[in-house]
Amino acid sequence: PTEVAAAYAVGVESRKTPTTIALTRQATAKYPESSFEGAKKGGYVLTDNTPEGETPDMILMGTGSELPLCYDAAETVRESGKNVRVVSLPCWEK
Repeated sequence: PTEVAAAYAVGVESRKTPTTIALTRQATAKYPESSFEGAKKGGYVLTDNTPEGETPDMILMGTGSELPLCYDAAETVRESGKNVRVVSLPCWEK
């Protein structure tokens, strides 16, 4: 969804390097917190319940179809009172 659109935009804008976009046939979730600009930078914080100035107890990073696993795991861990940051990282090279 958002990450695919951002990857396509980066690929079209990139004139000096090759671009590969790997897609899945699995159904993927759409999150209102998704960020087109964040995905164009290579990654962004999707959700974070950590109070400002504190360090999260856990950081979960996901790409593509694995992101829903991180999102759901974070919700489960948060129920125990932990602070969890979920990062969408569609590109490791940006």
